[in-house]
Amino acid sequence: MKVVTWTKGVWDTDGPGEKEIIMRVFKKVKNGEILLLHDGNEKAAPQVFSCLSEIIDEYKKRGFGFGKVEEI
Repeated sequence: MKVVTWTKGVWDTDGPGEKEIIMRVFKKVKNGEILLLHDGNEKAAPQVFSCLSEIIDEYKKRGFGFGKVEEI
């Protein structure tokens, strides 16, 4: 198992809402980022899941791709 740390925190655990999460994700976007999004937090998880497809679609529109840690 390879240990990997995140490079960009979105600070979603306070349940800021979908629009705020998206804004935080796309503030100063850089190639090679590893986002920290919480799927086990009571407040964050529903909001993260709700906007995840929009986040992925926007990254793709901006020309970014997704890959395994070994590939980036």
